[in-house]
Amino acid sequence: MAHFGCYDLIFFRKLLLSLLVCSLGCSPAFLPNSDIKARNIEVNESASADSTIVAMIRPYKTNLDREMKTVIGTARYHLDNHPGRGESILGNFVADLLLRESEKKYGEKIDMAIINSHGGLRTTISKGPITKEKIFELMPFENNMLVLELSGSLTQQFFDHCAKTLRNNVAGARFTIENDKAAGVRINGKTLDPNSSYTLAISDYLAEGGGGFGFLNQANRLANLNYKIRDMIIDHIKDLTDQNKMIEAQLDGRIKIIN
Repeated sequence: MAHFGCYDLIFFRKLLLSLLVCSLGCSPAFLPNSDIKARNIEVNESASADSTIVAMIRPYKTNLDREMKTVIGTARYHLDNHPGRGESILGNFVADLLLRESEKKYGEKIDMAIINSHGGLRTTISKGPITKEKIFELMPFENNMLVLELSGSLTQQFFDHCAKTLRNNVAGARFTIENDKAAGVRINGKTLDPNSSYTLAISDYLAEGGGGFGFLNQANRLANLNYKIRDMIIDHIKDLTDQNKMIEAQLDGRIKIIN
């Protein structure tokens, strides 16, 4: 039985849907009648692959495998993602690149960016060569980036939620977590002003209430960048590689926890 990765599933799902539409469209008529019977067919390890379908998709899978094995960069060291510790090396790396890539796409300065690193990022980046396949494993979701505008009070609520959950990494801001609250929030080096507003680059998943961020429905939606997080990561790594730079990040104290 053939075994496929997450990137294969995305491709084959679209391929099978296309084949179904094509077959129905090319038939003289598709008129179900009452004689049609339905039954459940369990798909498990005992199910055998259809040789005709396997032969048909083999050229596509070969090309896809070749593309996914392409090395796009090199990690100087292991980029880990520690849950429950505030910031992480991997979380900082992704949050920072999301801010930079979102600004380039948006064409204007954006104050902050966020990645739900403990849930949104599904693995780590090991030292050495980085392939496209690895980034698909890291970010298997089809999330796009949005730009929101938050009032000062909503911004404080945003950071309080980050402090409570310990599941998110941020870029463009620093804060201290004390008693499950965010204290001393600084954005672009300046203390959070409750009378100001701030822009935030964020995934559509979080912006639409995922991860407990339902209160962000009060924010102004400025733009949908139509730029997937996965593609941002790939493009950013490629850009660094073109500059002969290795992939690296560090803990810089942007999130401190006081017990």
